[in-house]
Amino acid sequence: MSLLVEHLRNQYVAYKSWNRAVVLKRLRERYPVLVKKAPEGLVPLLKKQPVSADNFVQSVPLDLRDREHFAEYMAKVKHIDPILQVLRENTMGKEYIKYIENYRERVSKVLDKIKEFDEETTENVVDTILGLIRKYLVNFIIGAYRGMRGSEEESRAFYGRLHRAIEAYLEQIYVKAHPVREGRSIREMEVVNDDRKVELIEIFKILKKETQEEQWFNIIDEIELQPHFVTYIDGDDECELAFLEGQCVVWGANCQAKCNFLE
Repeated sequence: MSLLVEHLRNQYVAYKSWNRAVVLKRLRERYPVLVKKAPEGLVPLLKKQPVSADNFVQSVPLDLRDREHFAEYMAKVKHIDPILQVLRENTMGKEYIKYIENYRERVSKVLDKIKEFDEETTENVVDTILGLIRKYLVNFIIGAYRGMRGSEEESRAFYGRLHRAIEAYLEQIYVKAHPVREGRSIREMEVVNDDRKVELIEIFKILKKETQEEQWFNIIDEIELQPHFVTYIDGDDECELAFLEGQCVVWGANCQAKCNFLE
């Protein structure tokens, strides 16, 4: 048994009474972002990237204004078995099973209350689903990403499978990743559908990484979670967009006090 697996098992035995918040905190802290100076001799990608919609994949918008479509969507939302299978196959994942099951139970409890369907149903469901994903799944995605960058092969393989399983689940419920490249400025504009442009800073939560080299300010060093979007039909019978914020690491100065990359 690897030292990492044995370590995690011992922690689980010692802390089996942990609640959800403590376990998710472990995921966030297990692979912390290092605050360090910019590597000497490297040049960030400073050339302005053209605004392009190449990454945005148009899809059939979500429409849940009748019982049949709502039932089909609910079946997809509750289908988390592939994620649970990944967790059950590895000792490192078994302690997290109940938290993923809690997500399904919470989704069922909230959405099973919907008995009437009108023009506002789809938007209400989208808001509810994104809120539950933020609460229950986002930390697992980020934790899995960081785990894939670990030093132990077994750990990297496990977290890679977990990351792919969660992303596949999100896509099946219309929450689709919008790929953004590292090396861009957080202040660049991004096309998120045919007629809407936003600054990248509007669709990312930001972690700070210190440098005194001004040419690195505002540059995205690492993306831990890509932004995700849901296309749906709103109450005015128009195609609308809701998003799940991504998370990235951005270079800035004086990070121990307050980074100035937003100035």
